[in-house]
Amino acid sequence: MVHNATETARAAERDNYNDVGMCLQQSRIWADIGARYPDAATAWRNVNNKNRNRKPPRGSIVWWTGGSRGFGHVAVSLGKGRVRSTDAGGAGRVATRTIGWFDRNWSSLNYAGWSWDINEVTIPHRNPPRKRR
Repeated sequence: MVHNATETARAAERDNYNDVGMCLQQSRIWADIGARYPDAATAWRNVNNKNRNRKPPRGSIVWWTGGSRGFGHVAVSLGKGRVRSTDAGGAGRVATRTIGWFDRNWSSLNYAGWSWDINEVTIPHRNPPRKRR
């Protein structure tokens, strides 16, 4: 069963190690979503509802395109501009980084945006309350 946004973020926070170069697989595992696309760039092209701002909510999925082989990158948002990412602590090590960290340290990646889905499966989430006028 697909994890909700809170469960997805907590699962990402618990992990410290990953298979090198397997960001999409690991992000899917954290959200409990099955395989479909071969890499993050392809998965991003097939996202149902793309949000391009740099304020991804906790438990959402954060996407980059490009990379040394063009496969892109994907991570889980922890909110407040932070993500839990594979290989961000070194090869095979999960770490918490800011979105800006990727701009400075993995410059071959281009921030694409965030979504509530991976492989066309939506992560259940609570919509933020609307502001009153």
